[in-house]
Amino acid sequence: MSNGGIDKNGGGTLQWSAGTMDVDSILVRNGTFARTVNNQWNYSGDIVVDGGTMEVNLSPTQAMRLTGDGTLSVLAAGTFNAGLGFFVNLDSGDTLGTGYNIDIRGDDSDFIIGGWARLAQASGKFANVLQNNSTARYGALVIGDAAGGNAKYDMNDGTVIIENDNFMGGRNLIVGLDGTGMLNMDGGKILSRPDTYTDHNGDDVTVTKSNPLTVGLGASGVGTVNHTGGTITVDGIDICPDGVGTGTYNLSGGKIRSDTINVNTANGVFNWSGGTIVDGDNNGRNTFTATIDGGTFNRLHTGGWQTGDGDWIVKNNGQLLVGENVAGGNLRDFAVSNGSNLTVGTLGNPGICRS
Repeated sequence: MSNGGIDKNGGGTLQWSAGTMDVDSILVRNGTFARTVNNQWNYSGDIVVDGGTMEVNLSPTQAMRLTGDGTLSVLAAGTFNAGLGFFVNLDSGDTLGTGYNIDIRGDDSDFIIGGWARLAQASGKFANVLQNNSTARYGALVIGDAAGGNAKYDMNDGTVIIENDNFMGGRNLIVGLDGTGMLNMDGGKILSRPDTYTDHNGDDVTVTKSNPLTVGLGASGVGTVNHTGGTITVDGIDICPDGVGTGTYNLSGGKIRSDTINVNTANGVFNWSGGTIVDGDNNGRNTFTATIDGGTFNRLHTGGWQTGDGDWIVKNNGQLLVGENVAGGNLRDFAVSNGSNLTVGTLGNPGICRS
């Protein structure tokens, strides 16, 4: 089949099991469109799944690759399900275009990637994802996956679940792996810690794999998380864990559920101006452990510190800074070593340190 497009509007299944198709667009409005050809599928057009189901290589051991310019939209309770992997702009030599937009915003729609979802995997290419009121399941999610590549994930509502733990030494949720990645978390839930949770629809979901959220990895990795709402539940937050990337986490609203926050090297920064941090079991505020190993942790809240059982470890020229307006702040269980700095309040408005 060549040229034109596919419009799947009716019951039953349209199955592509052999041969090639050269089409500019795919629209699945009802029933199922299934590709079961055992080779990598390179596609550069538009895809709209608006109420139906699209399945790509669920049984074969090959991935789907979006190249060039285009939009993948999953709308109106539609389902997009890819098997082994899902690469966006893999080849920097691709001359078809510069990037892809992925729109996952249908009520009760599902976006399922059984293997890796690697966004912007080539220099000079971009990948943008918008998720709203939908569920996305990834084996691994990498936002910004090549030097010179640029990826952005806007999470306005819905649920993201990370379902594997065997990529990059157990790092299956990465913002900025060699490339430039940004996660804008304004609502919904990101889940990557074993437990049973309530999703955005009020239904129970079970997570079985454990992963940290990694921000800034690799020599050219630049990761940024802007967290203004919603909840991120992970098995640790690691900023610049390999000591060569650049990572920034800005928490101004919403909640983090994590037992640990690690801020490494001078290129790692955590800015906390609002929102809540609790341990992974949601036991209470300030029950996590923060390690500032050469990085910077800025506590900019104006409402004072909450007491808790957490530890603060500052070492190797790290900096823990408690903002000017923290009246009567209470910082407990801290250790400072190796030329690091601990600053609490100001001379006119000191806080309280308890070790």
